Amino acid sequence: MSISAIKRLTAFLAASMLSACSGPSEPDPVATERIATAKLDRVEAILSERADHHAVTAASITVLSGSAPARTYRIGEAQTQTQGLMQAASLSKAVAAAGILTLMEREGIDIDADIRSLFDTIEIGLIPGGDQPLSMRALLSHTAGATQSGYPGYRRGSDLPSSTAIITDPPSRVVSAVELSLPRGEFSYAGGGYQIAQVLAEDISGQPFAELMRTMILDPLGMTASTFMQPIDPDAVAPLTIIPADSPRRIREGLFRPLENDWFDYPEQAAAGLWTTSTDYARFVDALLDAASGRPSPLSPRIAKAMLTPVAATNFGDADLMYGLGVALRVDAQDHVVLVRHSGLNAGYRALFSAEPIGERIVISLTNAPGGAAFNEEVVQGLLQNPGFTQP
Repeated sequence: MSISAIKRLTAFLAASMLSACSGPSEPDPVATERIATAKLDRVEAILSERADHHAVTAASITVLSGSAPARTYRIGEAQTQTQGLMQAASLSKAVAAAGILTLMEREGIDIDADIRSLFDTIEIGLIPGGDQPLSMRALLSHTAGATQSGYPGYRRGSDLPSSTAIITDPPSRVVSAVELSLPRGEFSYAGGGYQIAQVLAEDISGQPFAELMRTMILDPLGMTASTFMQPIDPDAVAPLTIIPADSPRRIREGLFRPLENDWFDYPEQAAAGLWTTSTDYARFVDALLDAASGRPSPLSPRIAKAMLTPVAATNFGDADLMYGLGVALRVDAQDHVVLVRHSGLNAGYRALFSAEPIGERIVISLTNAPGGAAFNEEVVQGLLQNPGFTQP
């Protein structure tokens, strides 16, 4: 077996273990029901109890319902760091997709056009599978045949690869070079596809990705507590603070020693590099739903509708969900989008958002521990159902 084949096999096994990884416990439907039926003055106590149960030491949960003011619950360490940032992990993809599409709209580039000739810093045709037409819609919907499902991150202080090196020659032993060799039109979740989209956005704009996202999305939406900076500089983001990960040794995630008061860096910014708060991320989701419905929004209605339109694809992992651009979708029998959702898993961090466009209910949950995966499912599903948040 060649060295490149061994590296691809190692990357596949690592990604498979990463994808299969779950929290130390499973979501409890009884807990979800308790949250769904709780009076509002009892919600925070139940959330705190469930965080303790799942060994989550910091959680930030924001609920938006109709025109009612947002409610944010901060648990554990997040109580003392009200402007504390946590990693959004794969929730980054939705924000990145909106920013990249905004750039393309500004430049007059159709999202279904063949974009291969627009790259400056990589020879896309030399990538396996790069001899076929490639569109931004395909990249952002995980239907472009891209490989490398997820990224494990890098220990703080490590030398980080460039955007192009992540695609062509990643230094990590468990990350493979990105290919476009999987069947086109089939859904195959690929952070590697988002890395290709990131490089193209940087090539077109001539800006680093973090700066591009700030000008395209974060500033226009008033997301002053969010950044794609990688590595993040605690001094540069002050007075914002960082809520570090609190994770035991988890070999399946590549954590061979615990993450205590620490975090990993993710130069794969479009796929996993957003630092944010639940309140800031709620602003983004709210703006996305507003734009898609025709209400005033800083986001383009055309872009929002594209993001919330299911792609024509096969092999969705969950038969109940489809995929748009940067988000998973559930549609009803009349093809109306009834749920917009995405989960996230970075080293030590777990994130989840769900939104119901018809009921105008949005719930964001960010946590700093592996138990956050189960915690998030309980909390988000429960709060989506709780009638107490409905505007009278």
